Amino acid sequence: MTNLYKIFFVALYIVLIQYIVAFKVMASDLNPVSEILEGNDYIETPDYNNKKLNYYYYIPQIVNLDRKQSHPVLVVLADPLTTRDSIITENVKNYASEKGFVIVAPEFNYDQESVDNKTSYHYPSIWSGKALLKINHHIKRFKIKTSGIYFLSFSDGAEFAIRFSLWNPDMVVACSANDFKDSIIPLEKNNVSFFISYLSDLNNDSKNYIERFCHVAKMLGIDVVFQQFDTRDNSYDIQINESLNFFNDVKYHYSFK
Repeated sequence: MTNLYKIFFVALYIVLIQYIVAFKVMASDLNPVSEILEGNDYIETPDYNNKKLNYYYYIPQIVNLDRKQSHPVLVVLADPLTTRDSIITENVKNYASEKGFVIVAPEFNYDQESVDNKTSYHYPSIWSGKALLKINHHIKRFKIKTSGIYFLSFSDGAEFAIRFSLWNPDMVVACSANDFKDSIIPLEKNNVSFFISYLSDLNNDSKNYIERFCHVAKMLGIDVVFQQFDTRDNSYDIQINESLNFFNDVKYHYSFK
């Protein structure tokens, strides 16, 4: 009988622990975190330049208070030499808070050999696109639901953003791609809305690539807006502000799990 009592009490203890854990989970869902979540984390990738891919995240209070609703993801990308704070300004954070966006900003690295071999992060179909989706899944540990992607991207990051948008358009609502420097041509119509711009001091080859992208996109019936900005303006600031204004006018069309 003694052994039976021991088995009974051990089983009862296990059941009680399970109920306590379940209650805590329910309580956290009923009383979500009512603050801004902001920080840095990383995922692992197969790319030798990005074995440990760091990323920044910003989850506004409005998102934490509404976990049942799916929230769009604003993916911010620039070249490795551009500081994060020059892109993710207080204006961008305020926009995310107002509109209910989650911000993620991967910090991709590359070397010239990977660019020459077209295996760098600029080519999302190789590995980096899956890395972005892995980050999107990773932030769900905060018990939030995410939906369609909006890109705010510059230079090298813009090349990734455009290629990702053409490679997997059903996951992207809008793509702001500014000052990219490579020839990228859409081959078919999709539902992504593009905001494309360059600064007046960009080299002529890059300007031609950008203008050609816009021309072909319009011929295919893709929603694309093009603007040129004077370098004397506050470059990133005006491109960022115009991008956010553009997002306001874009019709939301997709959510993914």
